[in-house]
Amino acid sequence: MRWIAFLAGLLLACGGEPPPSADGVGVVVEPPPPRPVRDPNAELYDANGVPRESDERVAGLVLPRGLTKVEALATERRHVYTSSIPPARLLRYFGPRLYTMNIEQRGQAVTYRDAEPRGARGGVVKLDVTIEPTSLHPSRVEIVERPPAPPEGVVIPAEEIRRHFEERHRRAE
Repeated sequence: MRWIAFLAGLLLACGGEPPPSADGVGVVVEPPPPRPVRDPNAELYDANGVPRESDERVAGLVLPRGLTKVEALATERRHVYTSSIPPARLLRYFGPRLYTMNIEQRGQAVTYRDAEPRGARGGVVKLDVTIEPTSLHPSRVEIVERPPAPPEGVVIPAEEIRRHFEERHRRAE
């Protein structure tokens, strides 16, 4: 009889719910659903293929997404960027955002000279914006903030003017 009571006690002890650590053991786990594939171009371009605006500005000009600043070439008034965006698409972005009557084209390089950013507020800074292809990156964008005109009556020495044009000629080569 003792054995019967002992076996009955064992059966009652083993008949309960399994411990929590054993729940789900042996159950087939479904793989997670695939992540949606993000098109990297959807983040760079709008429906018309024009680059989208970024949060970065230079002298009131909103820059497009996809530009990488080249710190080694930057100065206080000169901002240089590289991009994987083709020059033609960058021209479609910058053209409507710059107001100027002086647009130069040298080969595949296009420069908007003495341009004002549309929609800029406060003191408007004139810009020279150059977009050109490079051998290392599809595009390079250079933005030069032009200094304000000197006040009336200020005379600039001829030597300073000559140095300015020599430097400008050196950069253009």
